[in-house]
Amino acid sequence: MTSILDQVNAYYIKTQERIDFLGKEMQDAPCGSLRIRTRSGNKAYYVRSYEQGKLSERYIPPTDKNTITALARKRYARYVLPYLKQNLRAAHQFIKMYSGQEEDLLAVKTPADILGASGGIYVTAEELRHKWLSQSWTESPDFEGRPQFRTLRGDYVRSKTEAFIADALYRHDQPYLYEKPLFLAALRFPLFPDFTILNVFSGKELYWEHFGIMDDPVYAEKACRKISYYLKSGIIPGDSLICTFETTHTPLGSAEIETLLKTVIGNKVP
Repeated sequence: MTSILDQVNAYYIKTQERIDFLGKEMQDAPCGSLRIRTRSGNKAYYVRSYEQGKLSERYIPPTDKNTITALARKRYARYVLPYLKQNLRAAHQFIKMYSGQEEDLLAVKTPADILGASGGIYVTAEELRHKWLSQSWTESPDFEGRPQFRTLRGDYVRSKTEAFIADALYRHDQPYLYEKPLFLAALRFPLFPDFTILNVFSGKELYWEHFGIMDDPVYAEKACRKISYYLKSGIIPGDSLICTFETTHTPLGSAEIETLLKTVIGNKVP
């Protein structure tokens, strides 16, 4: 697990590099600022500058793409840099003031009788995991047959690729539930994500949908409709929803699943 201090340090370095880059963009750009006017649907580019205390504008022919691009990047940098510098100062202040005492460490140091009398004010990640995994529910009547593919954890899923996904989650110690109903305010019926994944540190859930028969037009239509349901409910692919796809001739392999798990879910679940 990456500590919050490590994350802020990494952000500080990345932001400082970006500030340096944008500062050089401004330094190397031509004098003046870009102005764009649109007439009859056509864009005309001008550079505005002060010469001997007087404002002047010069037309930039559209063939001079280098000047237009450089001035546009300069204007973008001028807008963005103050905010990045403010963020950098905030990160520096956090690094300077951070105590390093996370609640997990503080709870361990708290007398057991105090925690016992607190009415569950603090729940360990392991306690949360155990309670979350012990959930039960009624399966969807829309599913045909029983899952047939056994996973490393000992449960069953409906396809070989789903077994790859389940096994990857299990190897990386990510608690998951299979086809757990998800009730959303925007819908009158529950969705059944293939995998619901728990972030034991934040208590938030992520969802993984695998669409495995995308060369079937009817199946593909249902897949698109299901993704639209998520979107309407504010669950966005690439954020709290992971979507994977395959066809008969283009399967999703275990290596690709491992890469996705590390690069996408790894950023959201410590």
